[in-house]
Amino acid sequence: MISDDDFAFLATIPGIILGLGIVQILNGLATILQNKRTIQVYWVHSIWMFILGLCFIQHWYVLHSWRDFGTNIVSYIFFLIFPISLFIASALLVPTIAKGEQIDLQTHYYFNHRLFFGMLAVALVEAIARTIFFGRSSLLGIDTGLRLLGLSVVVGLIVSSNKRFHSISAIACMVLLFGFILKFSSQFAQ
Repeated sequence: MISDDDFAFLATIPGIILGLGIVQILNGLATILQNKRTIQVYWVHSIWMFILGLCFIQHWYVLHSWRDFGTNIVSYIFFLIFPISLFIASALLVPTIAKGEQIDLQTHYYFNHRLFFGMLAVALVEAIARTIFFGRSSLLGIDTGLRLLGLSVVVGLIVSSNKRFHSISAIACMVLLFGFILKFSSQFAQ
């Protein structure tokens, strides 16, 4: 376990990346609301913005419980994969929109879905490996099982452009994330 000062120092970069991701999502939401006349909203895209925002907040919340992530440079760089992947995913999901620009978020979503879900897959693989590598869970643990289930859905979303599959998966992933947060984030407070 590292000291409080060392942890505060090492947590700065992941905290900044997570903060930038939250800003990306919130700024995208504000831009969509400000330009509602010229932006065609797509509800599946909106759900993924919500899911991603919640992922940023949840990871920030549990960051303190990963005090041992910076014991060496390899583990520290490895630990940065998750927030970096989420940040890149947020940049792919939330378009840069000029005032008055016409944009269809459904078209944007499907144009970027393979890269977006690819980044989410990278984040999930890192999270699974991290929990096993740092001894927080086994391959048979429920948290690993939930992440593997999420990974299998994300891989399906990379491969498929089927709108019905994307619609059902968005709702399923939101429920899965809520369940994961309810089950595991409460452990931080104990």
